[in-house]
Amino acid sequence: MQLDTRLGNLLDSELRPRRQASSREGWIAGAGEETLTHRRHQKLDGKIPELRPPAPAPVAPAITVSDLIDTAIVSTASHQSKKYLHSKFGRIRGGLGDRIATEITQSDLVQWLDETVEEHDWSNASRNRYQAALSLIFRIAVTNKKLVQNPASRIPHLQENNSRSRHLSLDEERALLKALEARFPEYIPIVVLAIHTGPRRSELFRAVVGDYDFGTRKMAIHQTKTRNSPHSGMCR
Repeated sequence: MQLDTRLGNLLDSELRPRRQASSREGWIAGAGEETLTHRRHQKLDGKIPELRPPAPAPVAPAITVSDLIDTAIVSTASHQSKKYLHSKFGRIRGGLGDRIATEITQSDLVQWLDETVEEHDWSNASRNRYQAALSLIFRIAVTNKKLVQNPASRIPHLQENNSRSRHLSLDEERALLKALEARFPEYIPIVVLAIHTGPRRSELFRAVVGDYDFGTRKMAIHQTKTRNSPHSGMCR
């Protein structure tokens, strides 16, 4: 009798936690099902908005070279040479405007410059001016955080030779001196010197006594702009 009582108590102690756990799980499952049913009714009644996945973020359109040119035009609106710059921006827009700015490479810009030089028979000086305009467009874009780097910054400039051989005819010289005699007679000697030697105004104004050599008929020029000979010959 005592043995049966002890066995009964032992079995009861072993099974009680399992029965309690099963009861809790059933209660939780029942409560969860009840909650879901309640929310389902609320949703059908329109009290709870339907949960939908968030809409994907809009994709920003790719920035083109034309967009960079628009920014450059605004940034140079007060520039003293804006007409000069904007005319070059217009030609660049026609050739590269539709290209994606982030995909432009240095070789793309060099190819466009070379093709345009060949098409319009540009001098090295004209090519360098357009290269400078390209670099300005991309530099402004980098400043405005639209690009990370300037693909035109490392393109080498071509050597320029701006020398010209242009002489006034005798009639042109006489007309010029006649006008000077009537309005600015004190400038006649320096204008005659400029006509027959050909230096720039700044180079001529730097001249001092002794710069002209009567034996060689040449005048020394100080601080020349180009790498040409720093002497100017006197025309006969």
